[in-house]
Amino acid sequence: MENREVLARSTGGLDVDAVAIWEFSRLSSGRPLSAVYLPGSDILRGNRTARTAALAQVESFLVPAIERARRGEVVLIVLSAESHPLRGSVGRMIVFDGKAAPRTVSIRTEDVAPSILARAGVPLARDLPGRPVPSLFRPASLETTTVATYGERAAPAAELRREVDQEYLRKLKSLGYLN
Repeated sequence: MENREVLARSTGGLDVDAVAIWEFSRLSSGRPLSAVYLPGSDILRGNRTARTAALAQVESFLVPAIERARRGEVVLIVLSAESHPLRGSVGRMIVFDGKAAPRTVSIRTEDVAPSILARAGVPLARDLPGRPVPSLFRPASLETTTVATYGERAAPAAELRREVDQEYLRKLKSLGYLN
């Protein structure tokens, strides 16, 4: 589900994470690789009380996910980064992978996708910026095969949904992302 759809269905910073978590839970079951973006704490960064509630909501989502990862049911990768990073800044990536101790490293933005793809067993495209960070994963668990490219990067044709787009822009403005 796209971020714009999640934002269009939410009423604010706390609700946006709740909608994203619900959709993630609904759509990720049985999939080998899933991702969820939880922008609530970023949206609410100027409201200490609401931001604390958003972080508590994220924690209540992560605790059972971490337990599932420790049981070896899934590999859980948690990314933490600034919402408006300066060029060259790094975030943190934490990997929960079975009984292995969680590993945390500073990671460059361009190394996030290659690390996740390599861990998922997807051969990396040599024209993809960044490289996997091997220290995040168990020995021999990273895919090292490469391909020349994933192909031409062309955006899909945009659907004409003016009302949804207008609603999306209105929500972004109300959340403080746009002036």
